[in-house]
Formats: sequence, structure tokens, C-alpha cells
Amino acid sequence: ADSIFCMIKVGNIVAILLAAGNLLLLLLIFLIIRQKWIIARERRVEEEYERLAAERAREQIMRIELETSLKQDAMTRCFSRRYITEYLQKMQGKETCSIAFIDLDGLKKINDEKGHQVGDQLLIRFAEELKSHLTQGELLARIGGDEFLLVFPNTTLETAEERMKALRNAISRLEEPMSFSYGAACGEMEVDDLIRVADEAMYRDKKRLKKGGDLR
Repeated sequence: ADSIFCMIKVGNIVAILLAAGNLLLLLLIFLIIRQKWIIARERRVEEEYERLAAERAREQIMRIELETSLKQDAMTRCFSRRYITEYLQKMQGKETCSIAFIDLDGLKKINDEKGHQVGDQLLIRFAEELKSHLTQGELLARIGGDEFLLVFPNTTLETAEERMKALRNAISRLEEPMSFSYGAACGEMEVDDLIRVADEAMYRDKKRLKKGGDLR
């Protein structure tokens, strides 16, 4: 409109200059708007990338936590039953492992008289004491309640029995002594059968101790 008015008043040259100036101004406005749109789009892309990265990080953490929960007992930080069972299955046919089925004595009485929180602390302390006496390669798992499984890779039954006697002697001589019953087993058999044999031996040991047998 200014350009048309100027063509009447001041001539074509000035009008053309004014029209060019207006077009330049419109072009600059368009470029500014386009630049702002590009910036906004890039920002949305960055936000989406950050969201996806955060989501991947959460998934990674959840995966690690899941793997840890499958491998490790949450309370005692011993290996889990699932992990130790899979380990023994992998060892079948490769090397003979001896195991010891361990039952912490007196936990039910403590839970009943002092509460489960005190009982849990006893379980944790018991596991820590056992782990502190393990040698390289020996694996300790909590397989449920007050029951643990100790694996001795490439070890004879006689050696496993000697190790268990040494462990029981060490645990019984603590400032706050604890006691446990155990049964050892070894042989080329299915994992469930191997654990069952050790479990049965543990119950025989528990009965022996209740009848006044010594800790040897």
C-alpha cells in the first residue's frame, strides 16, 4: 500500500525501493520465524532423545537389578537358590562338586521369642561369618529360610566334611557363638538328588546333636 501510494506521489524509483524494503523486511521476518521453528523442532528432538536415553537407563538399571535378584539373596547377599542350582547343573560332567546342606539352629525360637527382625539379623550375621571363612572357589547360597547350601568345587566328600567341621568349630567359638547342623554329599547325580541326599544327612546330624552329640 505504501509503495502504490508512493508511485503516485514520488515516482516509480522510490516506490520500487520502498517495495524492495518491505519485501526484505518480510523475508527477514520469515527467516526469523523459520529459525525459531527449527530451534523449537531441534529442542523437541533433543527432549525426545533425552527421554529415550533416560528410559533406556531405567531399563538398564531394572535389568541389572533383576539379574542381581536372580543371582543374589536380597537379605544375606549370598548367592540365590536359582543361581547355585544352575551352577551345579553347569558343572555336571565337567567336575565333581561336593556340597553341604546347612541349617542354622534355633532361628525359629528366636523369631518366636524376639521377633523376626532379630531373627533376620542373626541370619545376616551367620551368613557373613560363613563367608568370611570360605576359601577361594567355595560358594555359599541361601536356599530358603534358615537353610544354606555350600558348594566345594572339585572336592572330595572327605575334604568337604573336614571343611565343614572346621567351619562349625570356628562359628561355635565366636564371641556370640552360633550353631548349625549340616549334611554333606558328593557324586554324579542330578542336582535335586544331590541336594536331597545332603538334606537327609543334615537331618541326621540335627537329630544327633539334639541327643547330645558333640560338634565334631
